Amino acid sequence: MKAVVNAVGFVNLLSCSSIGVKRSYEEYISQPREINTFAAYGSFILGTGIVEQLRPEK
Repeated sequence: MKAVVNAVGFVNLLSCSSIGVKRSYEEYISQPREINTFAAYGSFILGTGIVEQLRPEK
């Protein structure tokens, strides 16, 4: 997943894949890539929160 700021200042999450249980690894990796899926935003928000907590105080 890649995060980029778009022309209007919002974050777009690129190369996201839908989550879900798949029957095989091949099925999992062959899922189409999407932009701004709900699952990607959830992971992005959680990850950003963790990184912010680990940053040294200014």
